[in-house]
Amino acid sequence: MTYVLGISGILSENPAAALVQDGKLIAAVEEERFNRIKHSVGFPFPEKSIKFCLDYAGIELKDVAKIGVGWVSPNKHLSKEILLAMKRPIQFIESFKWLKNYKIQKSYSFFKNKKISYYPHHVSHASSAFHVSGFKNANIISMDGRGETTSTLLGKGRNSKNIKVIKEFSILNSIGALYESFTDYLGFKKHSQEGKVMGLASYGKPIYDTRDLIKYTSDGYSMETFARYKYLFKNWFKKLQGEKIDSLGGLLIKNFGVKRNRDDALTKRHENLAASVQHIQEKVLVRLGRLLYEKNGLKNFCLAGGSSLNCVANGTLLEQDFVKDIFIQPASSDGGTAIGAAYLAWIDLTNKKSNFKMETGYWGPEYTNQEIEKVLKEKKIKYEYHKDIEGVTAKLIAKGNIIGWFQGRMEIGPRALGNRSILADCSNENMKDKVNIQVKHREPWRPFAPSLLLEAAEEYLENPYPSPFMILSSRVKREKWKEVPSVVHIDGTTRPQTVRKQDNPKYYKLIKEIEKIKGVPIVLNTSFNDRGEPIVCSPKDALITFKKTNLDYLAIGNYLIKRQNGI
Repeated sequence: MTYVLGISGILSENPAAALVQDGKLIAAVEEERFNRIKHSVGFPFPEKSIKFCLDYAGIELKDVAKIGVGWVSPNKHLSKEILLAMKRPIQFIESFKWLKNYKIQKSYSFFKNKKISYYPHHVSHASSAFHVSGFKNANIISMDGRGETTSTLLGKGRNSKNIKVIKEFSILNSIGALYESFTDYLGFKKHSQEGKVMGLASYGKPIYDTRDLIKYTSDGYSMETFARYKYLFKNWFKKLQGEKIDSLGGLLIKNFGVKRNRDDALTKRHENLAASVQHIQEKVLVRLGRLLYEKNGLKNFCLAGGSSLNCVANGTLLEQDFVKDIFIQPASSDGGTAIGAAYLAWIDLTNKKSNFKMETGYWGPEYTNQEIEKVLKEKKIKYEYHKDIEGVTAKLIAKGNIIGWFQGRMEIGPRALGNRSILADCSNENMKDKVNIQVKHREPWRPFAPSLLLEAAEEYLENPYPSPFMILSSRVKREKWKEVPSVVHIDGTTRPQTVRKQDNPKYYKLIKEIEKIKGVPIVLNTSFNDRGEPIVCSPKDALITFKKTNLDYLAIGNYLIKRQNGI
């Protein structure tokens, strides 16, 4: 057997590891799930993730034939930064933070006496989508805040193997950075809470003039406008003196007025600003997609990069007449580059095509009933064993209870897909508010997503499309809004997860049991975590979060825990 390891995070956030065995992905996990630090900020080396992957396969590092890293080598990175500094001097200084990080990590024995290949960040993103998509040929779009000196990559995947880079946009043309800056400007945490801006956008209209931010060109778009350059070079030297100046954020203040503080009330102005940046995101994605189609003549698309977590923009792209099929990497943040780097390394090593199709997101740790029971006994938690945990849980959900659902292998990516989920009755019109306030401790206007049986998608959704990763926005049929009010957003859209029996038999059975009781083959599904925390990984994590989030029950393996029972 041939094993190849991929890692991310050495020079970026979201460290992760992925293991490929004979061309098949067998394990992938993000470091944040183990160290419990969101995005693993400050801990860029995926030490625990690597250990999990190796332990899962029952091998040691010496058994790995090749290691791929989802970032160019430090020497190449530095040379690119020098070239970029000619346009933006502050970027050269910022790069030393990453190089310092690398030098710290380089002391790990992991990097010694091992053949390591470094791959460009956005090529790794592209690989993470194309090489597991099942497509022989496809257009590729990778878009995020930045990767080395690139923010967006357009490419073509060929013969299930090669990736041709067609065009790259520099970080001076970063749609991801623009969206992050709007996130900060609107009072949310950038590089973390962009989903809030996307949700807020549905309440507003894109009425603001954004011509100072972006120009649309024959080859895509440009953000290198006179207004932005003027602001950048007027202020970059102040940053050298220690002043914290976000040049893009400053431009937003200049164009749109005072920035919202985190605790300020949200107004129609904020909703319209969110809608305006969301409109840019969607327009750029569709524009780039059309350009690729016109050049390559392909209707298959692969998406990756942090911006590809924008399910509304993804749904808009899918609606276009030049798009037939789409694959979006569920771990589209930087953690997904571990998967991409692993496949690039495997292809380099074997010179073989990729014949693997990533049909589920379940690649992390799982725990047996015996392991779970041991933890429950150690914590002196009272519990009940139920052979039919799915049927019992379905009845509790139907009665209006909110359930922590902990089963099988943990998901990779930011979406819970029915193994580390919080579940509730989507037909209860008050459930959205109840889960937001009682459990998730977040803003009451934030929407929730449904998990529905794939065969029911046509009944409930307009133009249904398989969406196992909860990463595509769809419109709910108007006549169905009253049936599932807690998972329909204000604009009539939802972010569904379509569930197949062969992918997750236990979760499928649970939803079938809910259908028998309620007549609706759908359940409200949100990630099993508290605000600002990673999704739970272990039984201990589940118990801690169960206690903090006011869940009514925890269904963990075949065990059921009621809130009153010692919690």
